[in-house]
Amino acid sequence: MALDPYALTTLANVKSHLNITVATQDAKLERMINAASLKIEQFLDRKILKRSYTEYQDGRLNDRIVLRHWPCDKPTELWSDASGLFADSSNQIDANDFVLEGDPAIGVVLLNGLVFPRSNKSIKIVYQAGYDTVPYDIEEACILSVEFMYDMSADRRIGVKSKGKNGETTTFAGDLPIFVKDMLTPYQRYEFGISPIAIQNS
Repeated sequence: MALDPYALTTLANVKSHLNITVATQDAKLERMINAASLKIEQFLDRKILKRSYTEYQDGRLNDRIVLRHWPCDKPTELWSDASGLFADSSNQIDANDFVLEGDPAIGVVLLNGLVFPRSNKSIKIVYQAGYDTVPYDIEEACILSVEFMYDMSADRRIGVKSKGKNGETTTFAGDLPIFVKDMLTPYQRYEFGISPIAIQNS
């Protein structure tokens, strides 16, 4: 098992946290890191590390749009095409005709004196978004999630959600631990794509 390039922590950091010095557990830990990273991003409803996106949105006779992912760089391409084909270069908006409004962490693109016509999926945005490095509290949440999974694999009593009687099945909590969720909540996607941490930093 190889570590995913977008994993939210490193094998070395997890091994240091768990005081593991041998390599015999590496494959198992990498598998857990990948699983914890995926579960965290599912909980946040967003990706964390920087990558490229091509996004389509509806035009609503407004002069701004909110990108789905943040923090972001200024889009490299912005199109407005009612046909939805985005093949005619005349429908590409010049880079001088739009800006990122306010803090890039919020991801709001503002047109300069223009509006997007009302039309479904008529806006195309190509951009990069995400953090260059994983924020320390997200990485710590990932490490603690791996620790929880590692301990649970060694002691099946850890993480027990309910336990039946008279031979009934025991079930285990498949979600992130509550204390991990508390650490992650400021980074969650909220309405309009803006999280409290983005607003605080703006």
